[in-house]
Amino acid sequence: MPMDGVIPAHHPHHPAYSVTSGATAAAPPRAPTKRKKARTELDEDDMANAVEPGDPDFPDMSLKDIEAARMDIEARPRRQKLRYPEDKYTPKWVRYNGQAKEGLCDTCQPGKWLQLKNSAFWYHKQFFHGISSVSGQEFMQPLETRWVDQDLVEGLCHQCYQWVSVSNVKRKNSVLWYRHAHKCHVYHKPKATAPKRR
Repeated sequence: MPMDGVIPAHHPHHPAYSVTSGATAAAPPRAPTKRKKARTELDEDDMANAVEPGDPDFPDMSLKDIEAARMDIEARPRRQKLRYPEDKYTPKWVRYNGQAKEGLCDTCQPGKWLQLKNSAFWYHKQFFHGISSVSGQEFMQPLETRWVDQDLVEGLCHQCYQWVSVSNVKRKNSVLWYRHAHKCHVYHKPKATAPKRR
């Protein structure tokens, strides 16, 4: 086999090599495979759920995003179904499609658009707001908290009963606690209210 890893057509291991003649034979034609096309355009169902600036249902978002919604039809927020009524994780509003699809974090004021495909939305909701992607609810708070020294607060975890860092001088928010909760806490995934479509 050549160093570059390409097998020549006259070699016995080449798929087009014929055993009887030692020559290459035409490879049998392959049936075309069906691939799903990535959705890059909005269809009528999407547009039925879209709202324009000025609608009473229009979500709270930055002036820059409102202007984008005026100028670009794909930048208009579209309502999305939640997994169940009290779901705080699933974005109620989405915009764009495919790799560029974004979800609106309505916990932020004004709402903040974050990409869904690269997990920016997932990371933001879990580690900035402390909302579990599994349960759709806020992570359980520590049973107790204590100061370890002047710059470290620990919390007692209800699941593992370990003292875990909650915040320190560098990280004044609870991202340390949320990271622990994401790994440790066991949550039951709520049942969807609507049956899944196939």
